[in-house]
Amino acid sequence: MTGHESTWQADTTVLHGILVYRNRIRSLLLTGLLLLFLVAFGWTWLTTWREGSSPLPTILLVRCVLIFVPVSFWHVYLALMPKPYLIITEEGIRINSPLMNAGIIRWSDIGALTVLPMTYGDLFSIVPRKSSTLIDRQSWVQQVFLRYLNRSTGSVFRLPTLFSLIPPAELLMQIGQRYDHELHQYHVIVTGH
Repeated sequence: MTGHESTWQADTTVLHGILVYRNRIRSLLLTGLLLLFLVAFGWTWLTTWREGSSPLPTILLVRCVLIFVPVSFWHVYLALMPKPYLIITEEGIRINSPLMNAGIIRWSDIGALTVLPMTYGDLFSIVPRKSSTLIDRQSWVQQVFLRYLNRSTGSVFRLPTLFSLIPPAELLMQIGQRYDHELHQYHVIVTGH
C-alpha cells in the first residue's frame, strides 16, 4: 500500500459524501469509567466523612458531580445518536452535535483542516476563517462553549481519535483525495501526518 492509499473501508462513504460516526463502545466505556470514578469517590466520601472534618473532600465531590454527570450524559447521548457525527460533502462539513448547530460549514468558511498529535491519540480539527461568523449562528449556551474552545485551541471543532471510528489522519487523507478541488478552490490549508 502506498502512502496515499486509505485503509479506511469504502462503505463509510455514501453517494455524495463521507460519513463519520462516533465510536459507541469507547464513548460508553469512558462514560462508565467516569461514573465508576464518581461512585468510588462518593462511597469513599460517605464512609470516611466525619463531622468537623475538612470540607475539601465535600467540595471536590460536588465539583466532580457537577462536571462528570453532564459529561457522562453527553457521551451517552452522542454514543447512541443514530446519525453520523460528521457529514462531509462538496458543500462543506456538517457537524451533528447539540453543541454546534452550524448547519453546513461551507468550504469557503474553513481556513484549515488539521490533525494534531496528542498523547492519547490524534485530534481532527476544523479551523474557520472567521470564527465569529460560525459562532454567531449558535444559541447563547453554544456561543459560550465555542468561544471558549476557539480561544483555548484556535478551533471550533475537535474530534479525538478516541471517539471516532476513523482515525483523524485517515479522515484528512480521505477529504484530501475526495475534495481536492474544493480544498484548492477555497484555499483550505490541510496539515497533519
